[in-house]
Formats: sequence, C-alpha cells, structure tokens
Amino acid sequence: MKRESVQPVTLPILVTTDDEKEADRWGTFLPVGWTGSHYIHVVTEQDVRKWLRTEMSPKEHGLFIGLSHLKAGCDGADEYTLMLGYDKLRPLVKDLAPPDQIKFDVSLKDGRRIPSSGGSQKWSGTHWHYSGLLTEMLRKSRLVTWYSEKHGQFLPALFCLDKKTAIFAMRLVGPIRVCPHCEALFVPDALNRLTCKEHAGAYRVRRFRAKAK
Repeated sequence: MKRESVQPVTLPILVTTDDEKEADRWGTFLPVGWTGSHYIHVVTEQDVRKWLRTEMSPKEHGLFIGLSHLKAGCDGADEYTLMLGYDKLRPLVKDLAPPDQIKFDVSLKDGRRIPSSGGSQKWSGTHWHYSGLLTEMLRKSRLVTWYSEKHGQFLPALFCLDKKTAIFAMRLVGPIRVCPHCEALFVPDALNRLTCKEHAGAYRVRRFRAKAK
C-alpha cells in the first residue's frame, strides 16, 4: 500500500441562523428556491459548549463523548482512554464488538491483506469504528463552496443542516477535545495534551490504578 500523502484540511463549519446578530456571512451556496434563512453562522467552540446542553439528547451526547475518547486514545496510543470510549459507546451502538475481536478479511489487488496499524489489531479496529460512526453522524452535512467577503475569495466549507451535526463536525475538523476525567470540553495548548489542565494529574493516577488492577 502506498504511503499516504494527503494532509488533513481544516474547514469552517457552517449552519444557518434566523438571528441577524449571529450572522457571519451570506449563504451563497444555498440552492435556488431555498426557503430557510440565508444568514450563515460560522460555528465556534463556544457554540459547541452551549449546544451540547441544549441540542443533544442523552444518547447523542454520549456518542460525542465516546467518539472523542476513541480519537484521543487512538491518537495517543492510550489504551485506557480508548477503553473509556468503548465503555461509553457500547450501550449506545448496537453490536459494537471489542476492537481486539474484529477480524479483517480485506485483500488488496496483489493479494496482500490490510495489516494492523502498529502491529495491534486493537488500533485498526478503532480506526474503522471511529471513521464509520463519525461519518454516520455527519450524514446531514455536505461540502460546499461559498464566497467569503472577509477573504474576498471562494472557499470550501462544511455546511450542516442542524446544530447536532455541526457539533460532530467540529469534533472532526476543530481543535476541541473532551477531558476523559471530567468530560469537559477544552482546547489543548499542545498536541499531546490528553486532559484539561485541571485534571492532568488526577487522570494519570486514575489510569495508573486501572492498569495496576
């Protein structure tokens, strides 16, 4: 398999709004005959904090937290955080098998099979779970081209039909993370930061004790 050369792209997340005060742009990409608002709001971290409380059902909230733990655990090769994510997701997702029990039978054209990432079936299982589940939560979004008056040019963006979808989209492209200790949202000041600053020490102790068992 060729080495991947594609780099992640950060896209603005857009939703419509009926409040002119919240409007950041015009929805130049909206189809002819669109009957909703043409005001566009660029989603922020503050929006996600608010909408998690006001727009999400308990199940959707749990899915967001669980997926965030999967991503953090996988990125940092932290098995304990990974398992916290699966503990959160398993009651919410039907037939979600433990990642180390997934058996792949996917062959390439030359007869080789897709190998486990880093030699661990567990991490490969998480790659499939996270990608599939998050993609499903983004089914009400679409890639659009819009004209940004601020930048004076056409730019790509991810347009979400509702605020719930926008929350999951921000987990995909934004800097937001979820602390595995207190489940609060935070923006890390370093790429390797797993928890909010307040609970870094407490989480290390918690993880050590769990591993010791």
